[in-house]
Amino acid sequence: MIKYLLVVKKQYLIYADESHRKGKYFSNFYGGVLVNYTELEKISNKLNAKKEELGLFQEVKWTKVTEQYLDKYLELIDYFFEFVKSNKIKI
Repeated sequence: MIKYLLVVKKQYLIYADESHRKGKYFSNFYGGVLVNYTELEKISNKLNAKKEELGLFQEVKWTKVTEQYLDKYLELIDYFFEFVKSNKIKI
């Protein structure tokens, strides 16, 4: 009996948010997420749809949040963490 082993390489995309650059290739990374490449488009579409549903049409940053938008930001981050909880996104 001949058995075949299929090796499938996984691809991941890491999103990172840098603060400053020092030197030619250096950045201080304060956070990042790891997303399986096969899930990237689906997750991105869901997050963007939720963002649009909440009426958030600009870049979402905690430094930009106002009292008026706080509940929307919290709802979006809760939605984001559902992907973390289901192991679709790793922080």
